[in-house]
Amino acid sequence: MQFGATEDCLKIAAASRVDGILLNPDENGSMETLINEAAGLGIPVITLLQDVSDSSRISYIGVNSYQMGELYGKQVLQCLKDRENHIVVLSDKLTDDGNTNLLYSQMLQTIENGNNRDYEYGITMVQVDTA
Repeated sequence: MQFGATEDCLKIAAASRVDGILLNPDENGSMETLINEAAGLGIPVITLLQDVSDSSRISYIGVNSYQMGELYGKQVLQCLKDRENHIVVLSDKLTDDGNTNLLYSQMLQTIENGNNRDYEYGITMVQVDTA
């Protein structure tokens, strides 16, 4: 079986019997198995930003799409000017559409609610292939 860089590092960490593993997992199907193997060795694993919920990880640390959309919206509000504003949101094609839609709708709502000066703006969502 061939592994990628993240999988290789996880295997090395487990074989080295580290005290704990903080991991930003990729979407490879072997992640769950490798996390479970590390946990079986008594090594606590915490996933960051991406979760592997069916694994034996002890915790997940991340930001949900609602919160992220709100943060993006607040940043956009700080950038709006007294002219037409063009906003482009780049999204990973591999990201779940439901999460992307929630992020987009929350960002839009935050901008609409905070646009006290009635700045003109247009938002375009562009999905990019990051693989």
